[in-house]
Amino acid sequence: MASYLKVSGTKIVDGDGNEVILRGAGLGGWMNMENFISGYPGCEFQIRAALADVVGPLKSAFFFDKLLEYFFQEEDAKFFKSLGLNCIRLPFNYRHFEAPLCAQQGIYTILDLHTAPGGQNTDWHCDTGTHIANFWIHKDFQDRTIWLWTELAKHYAGNKWIAGTVVAFYERVYDAIRAVDTEHVIYFDGNTFASDFSHFGDVHKKWANTAYSIHDYSGFGFPASPEKYVSSDEQRRRLKRSYEKKREWMDQRGLCVWNGEWGPVYARKQYDGGATDAINERRYQVLKDQLGIYNQDRLSWSIWLYKDIGFQGMIYVSQETKYITLLKDFLAKKHRLAYHEHSRSLQQSEQAQRHGKNISVKSEAELDEIAQSCLQDSQGQL
Repeated sequence: MASYLKVSGTKIVDGDGNEVILRGAGLGGWMNMENFISGYPGCEFQIRAALADVVGPLKSAFFFDKLLEYFFQEEDAKFFKSLGLNCIRLPFNYRHFEAPLCAQQGIYTILDLHTAPGGQNTDWHCDTGTHIANFWIHKDFQDRTIWLWTELAKHYAGNKWIAGTVVAFYERVYDAIRAVDTEHVIYFDGNTFASDFSHFGDVHKKWANTAYSIHDYSGFGFPASPEKYVSSDEQRRRLKRSYEKKREWMDQRGLCVWNGEWGPVYARKQYDGGATDAINERRYQVLKDQLGIYNQDRLSWSIWLYKDIGFQGMIYVSQETKYITLLKDFLAKKHRLAYHEHSRSLQQSEQAQRHGKNISVKSEAELDEIAQSCLQDSQGQL
């Protein structure tokens, strides 16, 4: 029988005081769509608007309703549990207010507000389409976020399978949640993609039942890595040192740490050809060495991510599906233009630095053209 999870010193424990190590994955692409996960261009609100323009609002609404219905089902939860995993990190867009599906499989859920009103930063996953993080400028966006977390706290106050919430807006949210929910763990992300916690000061002394979320991505797991990962003593030392620096602030204060995101970008045969298997063996070794560090520290973690089109997912869509067949040429163009920064090779990154302005202008124009073409081609298939 489930009990509320609590923070006790540096550990997460159950109602009997037994340590619980949360191991799982992020369910990106479901309640917060991201273009590299699903293949479309731009932000979620843009693809929704573009599809409605092409096929009409009724068919568009039907498509996205079915995406929500089929993306993660009971079979996914059973498969997830069969892997020995016990926790789902659920990134969600503030536009949604849905219930998770995992409690009946004995899987905890951590709620993660990945997209706040106005955008907490300027990246694609904040679904704003601007270069300004308006969340921090306009109080209305912050007030709406406080309201949302309060309603979420009310909704899940009695649900013991909610392992906690991840927030990027701190003291007001803490007070708002604790006013209606004193039981669940609250997880706080650091600044600069959850790597800098120095701005917290001493506020943790006023908080109870809180943990701190790092993102432990390793450069060795990305195409732009300047060297091949061979798991040498020096490389493993650097891997561990990078991880230790991210959690250093918490360790100095005896606080609980959770690794909310980590994982490599995988090579794919349609782009990397005969080198695919060798590249991925190196990426798997990075995973193995990181897991060794986490197991030694008894660290709870959530790998990024569970399901996508073959970029970072534990499982992915077959290349023979109608969906991938439709988007194949567009995806190849995105890859060739290095549209996603974290999928760029070292050579592409260097080219982007030298000629960034020209590449950016050309890429946006070409991507817009091919995106419109893909959407038009899809009209008769929805």
